[in-house]
Amino acid sequence: MVNILHKVDAIDMEETDYYYDEEGDIHFDKTYFKENCMQGHWIARDQQRLSIILVSQEFKNLFHKYKIKGPFFKTDERAYRLHTPSHQTIPETFEHNFEFALFQFQGDLERDSFFQILSRKLHKIPFYMLDTLIEKVTDLSDEGKKRLEKIKILVEELRQKQKGV
Repeated sequence: MVNILHKVDAIDMEETDYYYDEEGDIHFDKTYFKENCMQGHWIARDQQRLSIILVSQEFKNLFHKYKIKGPFFKTDERAYRLHTPSHQTIPETFEHNFEFALFQFQGDLERDSFFQILSRKLHKIPFYMLDTLIEKVTDLSDEGKKRLEKIKILVEELRQKQKGV
């Protein structure tokens, strides 16, 4: 059990896209992190989003050196991609890192807010990519399966529209 007490100012609020909802809670669309924000700590939480846990490269290296399994370390770029709707990142990652593109697509099917964005932006993803992702996606919740069926319908509608039918 780990209790992470240190908090650092890690999110670059000038670069980050965020908004406030009706209750005044902050929501982040695209999160950018400040360089060298760890202030000498090996592990810390971001002060804006306590769910974001940051680690130093030294901390990560120790886990790899001693072959400690379990934690999944993401660079800030990978973390950004995980929290960026797939219509923006699938086209650029699909050819180079299919597993990641599939992971992100599946995650978007599980999260309603990203699913809504994905549904509106499907036209930005080439059909061959969508077809492959739809075919390979697995382990969805019941809600994710329903959303996948909606995506299939939307993709077919886009195909028909593109053909001029």
